[in-house]
Amino acid sequence: MHRTPQPPSPVKWFGIYAAVLTILFLIIMAIAFVKAAPGSNPDNQWAMHWLIVFGVCTPIALLNGAALFLPRSKFTYVYHMLMIVSGISSCMFPFALPLLVTYLKPEVKRWFGFEAEEPEETSGNNTSASNGSNNTTLANNQTTPASALEECSAEAGVVRFTTSDGVELVADFTPAAHQGRGAVLLFHMIPPSNDRSSYPPRVREALAALDLNVLNVDRRGAGDSGGNAQDAYTGETASLDVEAAVSFMLSDEAPCRIDAEEILLVGASNGTTSVFDYVSSRQNSALPGPEAVIWLSPGSYTEAQNKIRRSDIESCPVLIVHPDNEPWATQYNGENEAWRIIEIENGRHGTGNFDNGDREAVQLGEMVDWATKHVAR
Repeated sequence: MHRTPQPPSPVKWFGIYAAVLTILFLIIMAIAFVKAAPGSNPDNQWAMHWLIVFGVCTPIALLNGAALFLPRSKFTYVYHMLMIVSGISSCMFPFALPLLVTYLKPEVKRWFGFEAEEPEETSGNNTSASNGSNNTTLANNQTTPASALEECSAEAGVVRFTTSDGVELVADFTPAAHQGRGAVLLFHMIPPSNDRSSYPPRVREALAALDLNVLNVDRRGAGDSGGNAQDAYTGETASLDVEAAVSFMLSDEAPCRIDAEEILLVGASNGTTSVFDYVSSRQNSALPGPEAVIWLSPGSYTEAQNKIRRSDIESCPVLIVHPDNEPWATQYNGENEAWRIIEIENGRHGTGNFDNGDREAVQLGEMVDWATKHVAR
C-alpha cells in the first residue's frame, strides 16, 4: 500500500470552512461594490457600501483566503486558530465551535509541528522509575484489568536491567497512567551507530498517551548499554536484549505493572532481527510472545537467523512501514490478512522517518493506530 502524508480530518474541515468564508465575503463584497457605484445608490448611502467593501469584506476574504495557502508550521496553526475563534462571534458559530474543539486535538497540533503533550498532562500522575541493575524474574499476577483504573504512580525516567548473559542495558521508561496496561518496547537500528535517541520523545509520548507503558532500549553495544554491538543482531545472543526487556517489564522492578498479554514489540532496521528472533524462540520460554509487532524498514537481515515463512511470526499481527525505495517487504503484500504493509513516498530508512514532518505523520500515525488496535484496548 502506497501512502503520502495526509492531514488530519480537522485540517481538511478548516480548509472547507475558510474556502466557504472567502467565497461568501467575496460575493458580499461584489454586491456592496455594485451598490456603491455612481448612480446605483438612490439613497446616497455609497459611503456605507464602500465601508462594507474595504473595511469588512476585503480583510475577511483576504485573511481566510490566505489561510488556504500557508505552509504547514506552528505559525499556521496559530493563524488557523485565530480565524476559527473570530468565527465564533459571527453567524459561523455553529461551525466554528466544533472546529475549535477538534483543532485542540494532539494529532492536529503534531501535524503542524508541535511536540506531543507530556504523559502527565494526558495520563495522570506518576513516581520515580527503578534504576536497579539485577537480573529480573517473572512476578505473579502481572495482569490487571484496565477497567480497575488503579493509577500508576511512576514518573518517566531511565531504568537499567541485565540480560541472561550478563550485559547491562539502559532504557528510557515512560509510564502508562494506570496499572495493568499494555507495553510498547522500542528497539533501534543497527548499533553502535544508532541508539535509543532514534525514537524522539514526541514519538514515545504519543504512544504513552494511549495509556501504555513505553520502554525505549539501548541495544547492547549502543548508547549507555554495555556489550558487543554485533551480538545484538547475530547468533544466539540476537534475541537476548528483547528477552531481557520483556522480563524486566514483567518483573517486580518495573515501575508499573503491565498486562503480559498486551505487549507490542517495535524494531527498526536490523532491530527487526532481534524482535523476530525473540518471537521465534518462544517455544521453550516462560516469557510471553508479543500481541503484535511493528517493523520499520525490515529487510533480508531480518531473516539472518530465522525464516519468516512457516514461522510463528506469520500468526502475529505485524505492521510493516518502509520507504518506496526499499521493496523487500512488498513480497508479502496480500499474503497475510493479519499483516499491514505501508509504503512511504520518498521515505527514509527505519527511524529516519521521524523527521517531525510529513514522513513522521505517516509512520507515527500508523504506529499509534496499530498500538490502539492491538494493545491499548
